[in-house]
Amino acid sequence: CLMQPGYILVGSSGGIFGLIGICVADIVLNWKILFLVFRNYDGSSAGFVVRFCAMFWLGFDLMLNSAVGFTPYVDNFAHLGGLTYGFFISLTVLQRLPIAFFGKGQDLCFKIRIGTLRVIGAVLAVTLLFTTGTLLSQ
Repeated sequence: CLMQPGYILVGSSGGIFGLIGICVADIVLNWKILFLVFRNYDGSSAGFVVRFCAMFWLGFDLMLNSAVGFTPYVDNFAHLGGLTYGFFISLTVLQRLPIAFFGKGQDLCFKIRIGTLRVIGAVLAVTLLFTTGTLLSQ
């Protein structure tokens, strides 16, 4: 049940984990400007608290759905694969929110960091895709 070698299992839960991976990648890419408009009563930024809550609930959702994976005929590796592919492919594809919209500028270091994240995401996604294809073809 936990590991079923020789079987290829498919289902919607791997896709749902892929969507969760996309959410995590979106939060990673837009970390500094995500929830920038939220303010405390005294006018200070509440962005850290809101970011923490978003990551906490995504982590809680991942743990809860992974716990469901210990039931019979549910493949946790499909969940992990969906999460991994969703994260790495979305690092490549997702567009960052325009910082100028929020009144902030972009510097060269910022552009280099985002370009590096995109290249790393693309390389890891393609590597995982070929590795999975090679293992399944054997």
